[in-house]
Amino acid sequence: MKKIRRFLATLLIFGSTVEATGEELTTREMRSLSMSVGQCWVVDLSSKSADISVTLSADMQPNGTVVVSSIRLLSFNGGSGREVTKAFEAAKRALIRCQRSGYALPTEKYEKWRKIELTFDPD
Repeated sequence: MKKIRRFLATLLIFGSTVEATGEELTTREMRSLSMSVGQCWVVDLSSKSADISVTLSADMQPNGTVVVSSIRLLSFNGGSGREVTKAFEAAKRALIRCQRSGYALPTEKYEKWRKIELTFDPD
């Protein structure tokens, strides 16, 4: 039987321009998104990919859904080759799977979260 562990994601959110207007996201709003995604992040502990942290970026739509084609691996730490790909794919699946009909993000702050970076770190 495979051992499975769920990890929480660290979230960085930034506006598309330096001049983006409106309020910043609150810690609670960022934590809520991070926890939502983290609930769907499942990693096989018997795999070497369980020791790799990955950071991905994604564009978001105003309704809180992810533009799937925009998801990119920005960086990783602790591995190479196929194992990094496996870690990235697990993180990507979590982001897509947990969105359901859209993440609960404040629409009035869309310019602040239209692009996100998520770091999935097993430590």
